[in-house]
Amino acid sequence: MCFYVIPTILVFICFQIDRNKNDMCLTPKRKCLIIGASHAKKLSKAIINNKEFTKQFDIFTSCQSGALSTDLDFPQILKEFTENDVVLILAFGNDIFVRHTITTRTPFKIHLTKFEKVSETKLQQNFENIKSKIKDIKCRVILLDNIYRHLYCCPEHVHKGIAKYQVLVNQQIKSFFGTQSINHLYLFDQQRKFRNRGFYSTLLVDSVHFKEEYYSEIAKNLLNRISHHLTVQC
Repeated sequence: MCFYVIPTILVFICFQIDRNKNDMCLTPKRKCLIIGASHAKKLSKAIINNKEFTKQFDIFTSCQSGALSTDLDFPQILKEFTENDVVLILAFGNDIFVRHTITTRTPFKIHLTKFEKVSETKLQQNFENIKSKIKDIKCRVILLDNIYRHLYCCPEHVHKGIAKYQVLVNQQIKSFFGTQSINHLYLFDQQRKFRNRGFYSTLLVDSVHFKEEYYSEIAKNLLNRISHHLTVQC
């Protein structure tokens, strides 16, 4: 009788140890904070709707539509973040143009009526401002470069050189922030197709923001990148 009972007890004990080990690996969830303007707000919605993302992370947001990088709020909860947590920043989309915009309702479009760059000095000051805010953060910082905007809204507002300028700004972001920055084009399933600016403009619902499904695609591939770099050892 004992011959049969002892193995059963051993199997139960081993099962309990394995289950406890797995529980330790799964809890507590890591934290992800998303900071930015309207692109960040739309991306945070896609992230919250991604079950795999919310399975691994508790999501926090600090988003304000239309915000400049100098308006962004870095909340106190960041002090609780550890090296296993993430802060995702979309900072400079509203910084690069002097605002000459009008909005039409039918169809809904945001038109850039005049292409005027901000000064190089102002742009560098904005970079420095964000760098000063993230320098003491203990968690992983991911700074997504600018999603292109105003590539084509209508025949009346076609601006020569606007795409090239935005590519150059993103190169500056990469140069300034180094490995903390990610080229947003790398977060699409078909990267090569998205590099075609004519195709890219068809993905924008109002000449500024992506259609909803493309934020979902970014969220999915962003999770893959984060998970690759933040693997909890059990």
